[in-house]
Amino acid sequence: MLLPVAFCLALSAASCWILLRALIPKLSRRLLDQPNARSSHRQPTPRGGGLAFVVVSAGSSLLAFVWAANTFPALPQSLLPLAALPLGTIGLLDDRLNLPASWRYGAQLLTASLILWLSPISLPWQMLPLVIVFLGAVFAGLVLQAPSWQEAMGLLLVATPLLGDACLCVPRRLLAGQRVFQAHRLHLFQRLHQAGWPHARVSTLYIAATAVLALALLWGGLPWLITLAAFQLLLGIWLDQRVAVPFAIASRS
Repeated sequence: MLLPVAFCLALSAASCWILLRALIPKLSRRLLDQPNARSSHRQPTPRGGGLAFVVVSAGSSLLAFVWAANTFPALPQSLLPLAALPLGTIGLLDDRLNLPASWRYGAQLLTASLILWLSPISLPWQMLPLVIVFLGAVFAGLVLQAPSWQEAMGLLLVATPLLGDACLCVPRRLLAGQRVFQAHRLHLFQRLHQAGWPHARVSTLYIAATAVLALALLWGGLPWLITLAAFQLLLGIWLDQRVAVPFAIASRS
């Protein structure tokens, strides 16, 4: 099991790097993002680079299923690799046309609903569309397909750096009376950048933190994963309080 995962991870990283190197010059000529009040960049920057990650994600997932067909037996093998495609398509259109937020959220909900609808799980969710709405993302659908609660928890905890950031940021914005669906610059990674950290350092921190959790899940099991996830949450709180631009100050900028 570890060999296919390691191979797909290495191949995905190399493929993303190659595709980005090929895409960025073209995007620089055709799809530039002009800085605005919430931008983290000060110069026009290419948009649409996420297309590389969508293509590689779909391709590597398909390769993983071909190599290890029993990895996710509860989910149709042809469904998971294609799950990112509608989201990637709406994201690319948003980069080009600045689509309303409702369109983007709608695409996420439709994709998650499709995965749940086609899955063989015997729950009456097909009769409860409001329940499906609250799932809100493809990731939630995939987690719910895990054969056991331990595997579901593992999938969630691997995403601790980003999920923890969002789970702390959204309530703080609600308590501050802000509109949570409005664009902002209040995530921890954004406030670290505002504090002077370069993009590369912030990205490396989040990538390394996620990689450590993934390796802990593969080699150490759930106890190690829970321990490291808790440590990362404490580290995030320390960075929030001691390093990043304070939430209140960033809210006024």
